[in-house]
Amino acid sequence: MQPFILSAALSFLIYEILVYVDVPPRRSWFRVGNVNVTFDERSQKWARRLLKVLFTLAIVFGILFLHEVIAPFDQITRDKTNIVLGFLFGPLFAIWLNAVFNHPPEKPLTRGLALGGIGLILFCLIGSAGNQTSRLIEQLTRKISGFKGFGVELSLSEPARKRDPSQGALPLSGSTGGSNFESNSGSAGISYASQLVEIVRRDRSYLTDLFGETSPQLLTQLDRAESLANLAVAPPMQCLSGWLEATADAVYVNSMLAPFVTAFRQVTTIETEEQRKRLSRMFIGHFARIASNIESFGPSPDVEAACLPLLKLICPDSVDKDNSMHVDNRADLMVCLGRASREHGPEGKAEEDAIAALSVKLSDFASDNALETRPYFAIAHASLLAQLGQYAAAAAVFDDWLTKQQKRAGSAPNKVERWFEIRMRSMFAAYFEEWLLKLSNSTPTAYRNEHLRNMDLLRGSLRDILSASSTLLKETGGGLKQPGPCTSSDKNLLLLRRLLGTYVTTELTHIQNRLHHWEYPKYYLETTDTDIERLARLDLSCLPSAPQAPSLVYAQILDAYALNAVQYVKTKKDTLDSQEKSARIKRATSALAYALEVTAKPAQDDLSTRTGPFLRRVSPSDWVSASESLKQTRTQLEGLSNDE
Repeated sequence: MQPFILSAALSFLIYEILVYVDVPPRRSWFRVGNVNVTFDERSQKWARRLLKVLFTLAIVFGILFLHEVIAPFDQITRDKTNIVLGFLFGPLFAIWLNAVFNHPPEKPLTRGLALGGIGLILFCLIGSAGNQTSRLIEQLTRKISGFKGFGVELSLSEPARKRDPSQGALPLSGSTGGSNFESNSGSAGISYASQLVEIVRRDRSYLTDLFGETSPQLLTQLDRAESLANLAVAPPMQCLSGWLEATADAVYVNSMLAPFVTAFRQVTTIETEEQRKRLSRMFIGHFARIASNIESFGPSPDVEAACLPLLKLICPDSVDKDNSMHVDNRADLMVCLGRASREHGPEGKAEEDAIAALSVKLSDFASDNALETRPYFAIAHASLLAQLGQYAAAAAVFDDWLTKQQKRAGSAPNKVERWFEIRMRSMFAAYFEEWLLKLSNSTPTAYRNEHLRNMDLLRGSLRDILSASSTLLKETGGGLKQPGPCTSSDKNLLLLRRLLGTYVTTELTHIQNRLHHWEYPKYYLETTDTDIERLARLDLSCLPSAPQAPSLVYAQILDAYALNAVQYVKTKKDTLDSQEKSARIKRATSALAYALEVTAKPAQDDLSTRTGPFLRRVSPSDWVSASESLKQTRTQLEGLSNDE
């Protein structure tokens, strides 16, 4: 309601100022060439009102445009529909109010003024309805795609933009695949948070094996980071992630994440031992509530296994030495969890031990200045914010850490600082891409520019590392062919293959975002064309087999190659000669045909062989998405060929 009222008040004030200063000036005629056009008194009045309205709207929409381009705010982006309605309401209300004041007091209101007042009341109610207004208008415009008649066609909606499979969240360097299910209200954030221990371990491997960093201080800090993540992050996140994947119950999961976000905010202000113990007690108590809730829900064996580390932390006597549950003491387990989840009363021994251990680890965390020097706390915090749909807050966490890191490292960062920056930028890119996919056509340009800037820095850093190998960034020599077996003999091939996978996906996602940028013809046309040509020739034989098969990645690259050909030819249709147009269309057609052949059988097999629970049967398929995207690109290419 507030955005509508403020925008209406602004446009109302501007209109009344124009009335007061008599702009435009009063006159009953205007000249067009040698022709004089005169108005009668009534026509003159409405013409001046219309001009005042146009002047007012030009001013307020100019202000809105400047905000969008120079300093975009989430509040403006989110409430744009209500702001625009307020801008329209203000002048209309001013016209009606002025007419009422000028109406003779001894006469009743005319029918026009009465109906106008009723209409303004309805307009005000609609404009004050908050975000529901934009949703209602969006639903109406989806149902009414346009108007056609009297030789005129009016489109009420933007052309649908397909969701390219290559535009999914970037796979993280050194992480396994996450949940197959991402709720509409959430993200893959909880899955990434549950892998934090693995991320720390992979970073240790990169730093020691790939970069030769074996400083005892660094190894101690990484051990402490892994230990803290293994106690405070991995057990609850693995349990909640398992429940989300099995049930898609995002409402419950997100309600359980909110206290963690509150606790993460408090970590930065901890100074005393008493504060650490109080925060540790909050963490462990919430762990117990999560475990108690999920156990009372009757979890499946898969969820039970995912929650086992959490149960072992809270009620260790209920777990066997082989990490299996005691089948015969479920009642004792529920009693233990109920006692541990109480907000008041004495803690049991297991709880006291967990609280003490967490307090010590938080003390080590503070003494190492880990909040500033290592990325793991920021990654966990941002992952939870993203899961809750607070992408702007998550982006702010990433950006704040990177900004402080750059100031601390200066112009010559060491290998450890450079690697931690790569880690943060890869996570930042993953969540940013997920965010923009949810925003779809309403993505502000400033957001996409920030995403491109971050990925540009990331792909440059990854390219520098991979360039040290003579075999990983080589070209295929031309022609269309699927990636074969990897023949590289690099010493750290396993680590380098993972980095190659992240690099290729970053390059591809960067290209896709440029293709969808509204200023593609002006700023990105030639660079995108050059980059996709180079990427299409890159030897992908040493790509890792997960999270996506190399042949699938190759099909996605060919899809982007063909889409770029379509947009390139459309943009330069007036300057390209017919021979080059035909050559580009021919190459794109061959690339699409080959990619469709690559994806056809895996996509069909994926659809026809799905069994098991509902969520597993309907989980997203990369092969199917790639195949559908290729068919959409083929339709665009055929349309371009027919036009030519």
